Amino acid sequence: MLPREIINLRLYNQLLLNNPKKGPEEVVGHMCAMQAQDYLASLWAVALRTESSSEKDIEQAIADRKIVRSWPMRGTLHYVLSEDLKWMLKLMTPRILSGQTKRFLREFEVDENVLKQCRKILENKLQGGKGLTRNEVYRALEEGGVAATGSRGLHIIWYLAHEGLLCFGPREGKQPSFVLLDEWIPQSRELTTEEALAVIFYRYVASRGPVTLADFIWWTGLTTTSAKTALELVKPKLTSFKLEDKEYWLTTSNESVKTPQNLYHLLPSFDEYLIAYADRSLMLGAYTLKDVVPFSNGMFFPIIVENGMLLGTWKRTIQKKGVKIDFAPFKPISKQQENFILEISARYERFCFQS
Repeated sequence: MLPREIINLRLYNQLLLNNPKKGPEEVVGHMCAMQAQDYLASLWAVALRTESSSEKDIEQAIADRKIVRSWPMRGTLHYVLSEDLKWMLKLMTPRILSGQTKRFLREFEVDENVLKQCRKILENKLQGGKGLTRNEVYRALEEGGVAATGSRGLHIIWYLAHEGLLCFGPREGKQPSFVLLDEWIPQSRELTTEEALAVIFYRYVASRGPVTLADFIWWTGLTTTSAKTALELVKPKLTSFKLEDKEYWLTTSNESVKTPQNLYHLLPSFDEYLIAYADRSLMLGAYTLKDVVPFSNGMFFPIIVENGMLLGTWKRTIQKKGVKIDFAPFKPISKQQENFILEISARYERFCFQS
């Protein structure tokens, strides 16, 4: 398989090529998990993979408890189907929490006794289906005798969400809210470790293939041993090929896909199309990751993609009468290319302001 064919299949499997889903929960279910640390960007990441979803459609799916935002893997915020969150936390967060224990003790003086106190405070405040904004959580902790100043409060929330006590609820105004996970999602899917490994590996390949084992390890944060076990569990359902000494995996249902000419996307920061792989060189082409992540803070710029390949970056500015989008292609573009980019930017504007 040629690099161009890999890109075509990735576009198709990531729902960016002639494969739109009808609603947010269908997209998130297919993608298994979608990075969501930049909230407004993450809404667009879901919507552009549907037929016509707006920001309000995605937020309604959250309010209806069809999808949920939390920290299921890599210590990073993602959207997942509500029924999937608990088994994902069970599978992927113990390793993260064990690695954070010493840091907690050293930097924030948060040990098990402090965490026990925090659990009790927040269980009392949130029980009965209540939600608290981040500042309200901090205030509740302070009133209960736990310091939450600086980044200490945020790290406590992060830790308790990894444990499965908290998750995000719907926004209250412009602020995210936190709820008790067991109340917000009282029923969810239960999987054994082997079942979970098989499910997540297959869904990763189906939504992002062709992929390597190293890509899967990066995306999940699982150990190499666990990743190899996962592969063996689903290998009969997959096919593979080699390119430059790397073995790529894809589902047996995948067929050759052709990218139409003049296919453009305005992808948000942290979009799965780029971030879901350990090796992003195929999509970056002549460019490097520093062109997309120029600063040391790890922030990904939104990107312009032409036929699956990086073309440049973009940014938006919300104005009273619409959205101003500034394009920064990495090389001079033709008037025709500019017109195609303007055409897809019109959909983004409709997404932002559609009622």
